[in-house]
Amino acid sequence: MDLLFQRHDLVWLSTQGWEQIRPQIPLTWHSESLRWQYSDWPLVVTRRDHHLPAEQLNLGLVFLQPDGSTQACRVTVSSHHITGHQPCLALHSILSHLLPEWQPGLQALHQAGREAGITFRVYGLAAWQFLTGLPYLQPDTEIRLLFRPQDQEHLVSGLTILRHFSNSLPLRGEIVFPGGAAVSWREWLISDTVAESLHSQKILMKAFRQQKLVSRYSLLQLLKSAQ
Repeated sequence: MDLLFQRHDLVWLSTQGWEQIRPQIPLTWHSESLRWQYSDWPLVVTRRDHHLPAEQLNLGLVFLQPDGSTQACRVTVSSHHITGHQPCLALHSILSHLLPEWQPGLQALHQAGREAGITFRVYGLAAWQFLTGLPYLQPDTEIRLLFRPQDQEHLVSGLTILRHFSNSLPLRGEIVFPGGAAVSWREWLISDTVAESLHSQKILMKAFRQQKLVSRYSLLQLLKSAQ
């Protein structure tokens, strides 16, 4: 299971899957969940509760309220009811659906990533707007990007790009290391300024099954192990 799914992956449910999760959705959102189902919109894979049976997953969806605010909902479903599955969206594939004032900066960010051999991917409200066509985004919405470095050179290149463009865009997001361990790239950049050894510097790591504080050194070792 862990090898098949990662946090932020998109999945589509069968009719049986929707029937399984419907009782887990607050009653006030039942009609909206029917719209979600009939539109065949996906859900997103979230961190898996440790007590779940091996064949079950935690998924999330975010409902848009009339006033423009959002309501996140987390559900559990059997993986047998998943009919489609893909990684979260590549930034370049959804650029034209984002706010016009963001597009020049994000296009330049994508191009910088492309030249460095890095694919930036989008999750959060920007992804939901593309997937549903609903107006999730406001000028002050955070743009959540992740990237998966293949080695330390990739890591440094990706962080350099994100640091540069975060001066003009409301960027947040994650570095996802081999095996799915993820950390906030903003926290990583802050840690870079701390005069402390990589062994002793701790950072919050989120993975498919758990989240915990780990050393930055241990995460860098994942890049070496993957080569």
